[in-house]
Parts: sequence; structure tokens; C-alpha cells
Amino acid sequence: MASLSGLPTDGLSQVTLPPPPPGFAYTFIVQPALGILLTFIVGTAMLFPLLVTLFFFSTQQLRRKPIFIMNVLSMSLGIATGVTCAVHLYWTIAEPTRPSSINLASALGSLITITPIIVETILVLRLLAVYPYDHTPRWLFTLIFVPLALIKTARIVNVGIFIHRFDKIMKSSANSLIGSEIAWSAVSKNAKTEWLLQVVDNTAASGLFLYKIDIRKTLMSSRYSATNNRRGSYTSIITGLFWIAISNFTFPVILSIIELIMLFHESSFISGAYVLIVNDYVQIIGVLLATVWVAGAHWLDDKTPTKTNMLPSMKFASRAGGGGGGAPVRDTMHMVSTNVISFHVGAESEDTSDLSLTVGNGSESETGSGKQRRTPGRSESFV
Repeated sequence: MASLSGLPTDGLSQVTLPPPPPGFAYTFIVQPALGILLTFIVGTAMLFPLLVTLFFFSTQQLRRKPIFIMNVLSMSLGIATGVTCAVHLYWTIAEPTRPSSINLASALGSLITITPIIVETILVLRLLAVYPYDHTPRWLFTLIFVPLALIKTARIVNVGIFIHRFDKIMKSSANSLIGSEIAWSAVSKNAKTEWLLQVVDNTAASGLFLYKIDIRKTLMSSRYSATNNRRGSYTSIITGLFWIAISNFTFPVILSIIELIMLFHESSFISGAYVLIVNDYVQIIGVLLATVWVAGAHWLDDKTPTKTNMLPSMKFASRAGGGGGGAPVRDTMHMVSTNVISFHVGAESEDTSDLSLTVGNGSESETGSGKQRRTPGRSESFV
């Protein structure tokens, strides 16, 4: 595939393309344009069934929640990006010198760079679920969320500068792909800054989230004698928390690191564009899958009659230290169950021996008391 990286970055208005022979198109434009178009089509096509699934399983109460609204907004941005790309690349292939394709390219570049910030706002809302303001020491809450807010602000300012410079370059170029190739080098400092901040932002959020739920110690310290039904319910909750962490945090971090590596070592805009597009859709779909999983659990709970012995007593390993004043384990994990996952607890009576957590409004047994506890059946809702 021919590379456009050898084009000069100055005198962009003089970069013109001679007309191809009648009935032919530019091969070095058609080939990369088709590859990018197919990537966008696959990503956009995956959003439609997920969007339908989300609305099918969601309840009226869930649809009023901030995370649901942010998910719909992120999906709308993803679909708008795909549609804009389809129209833009159609004109790029059919009429490479058409001025409107330049404007569409500027809009497409803006959507691609804005979408990750919108999607990652959902991650901050999920982080608030495990570090709630009312149950977190003020110094700790400030230490966590003030730096994250500053990083978000820096990213917004940097992306604004990037969009302005990108739009200026595109309007000075005779062809959108040539302009994009030149912009890949001309605004690389802004791109490097954005993806570096994205890695720091996502890594910090990922580490804090995984540290708080502490899946490994939770599984190791959970001792219960339960039926297979109970064991399956408990395992599904922990598995759900794990996949929320993986899909919301880990995959975007890995792809952002790949973007940085390619920006430093890869001169071709086309190769970087593939990773950039995939990263956007992985973030949207990852966050959406977590929401769909929760909405589906809540929908299934509403459709399934209350049964006994559905969920065992959940025993979460607490982290020692923290200067005192930290949120109790029950309060913290209650916020997780209320804001991150959704499930049903049937009325049950069981013996408890370790620090146990009643999901919902049930009473918690004393540590090591061996007292019995009854939990009224109820459904917890997602954020």
C-alpha cells in the first residue's frame, strides 16, 4: 500500500491531485479508504443490537439513571461517527477532490477524539459507586477525584487544541486522506499528550476500582457451604464484577498504549487510524456490555419468582489501614451492589460466622457470632 507520509507539511494548499483517467479512481486512496470504512461498519453494526438489548432489558427506573443516559450518549456518538465516516469515505472514493469531503473529515476527526472522553466519564461514575462521597473520608475522596478531574480537564483542553489544528490542516489540503496523513505528523504532540493522559486516567481508575473490590481476596476469604444454585449465583456476581473491570478499564488501557507506540514508531496514518477506531468502539462496547449485563440481571429478577436459597451470604475481604474513618465493609460493598451490579436476594435464613454482607436492607450478623439472619426478598437497581 502506498504511503503518503512523504508529503510536505507546509504549503498544504499546493498539494493537489491530477485527475485520474475516466472511469478510474485513485488506487492509493481507494485501498485505505475501504479498509477504514469496513472497520467503522463493523463497529457501528455491533452497536445497534446492543442498543436494542439495552432498551429491552432496562426498566423505567434504570433509564433515568446517569449511567444509562451516558451509555445512550456514547452509543449515539459511535453511531454518528460511523454514519459520518460512511458518507465521508463514499465521497473520498467517488470524488477525491470534492470540498465537502474535507469538512466531513474534520467532523469525523472531532467525533473520534471526543468520544473517548465521553465514554470514560462513565468510568468515573462507576468509580464513584465504590468510593461514595458519604462513605469515603474527605481526604481520600479529594485525593482520588481531584487528580482525575484535573486530568479530564487537561484532556478536554488538549483535544480542543487538537481539533482546531486538525481542522485548519484539513481545510488547507486538497484531499482528506492526504490532509489526515499530514495531520498525523503535524499534530502528533497533541495526540501523544492525549493518549498519554488517557493511559494515566484509565490506569488510575482501573487500579482504584480493582483495589476496592479486591476480587482475589474476596474469593479466597469467602467460606460458605451452599447448594449449587447458591454457588452459581455468587460466582456469577463476582464474575460480573471482574468483567466490568476488564471491559471498562483494561482493554482501553492496552489499546491506548498500542496507540502511543504506533504514534512514536509508525509513520503511516492508516495503521494508526485502525487502532484509533478500534479503541473507540472497544471502549463504547465494553462500557455498554457491563450496563447490559446489569440491566439483564435486573430484568430477569423481575420476571423470576422469588426463591429461597438464591444467594449466599457474601463475605468480602476488607483492606486494613487507611488512617481510620474509612467506610465499613458493609457500607462500601452495599454501594457496589447498588451502583455496579443488580441482582435479587430471596428471603432466606442461614448461619453466618465471618464478617458477612447482606445485600439490600437486611441486617448484618455480628462477626463470629454464628447468629441467624433473615434477608427480605428485594431487587437492587443499577446506579
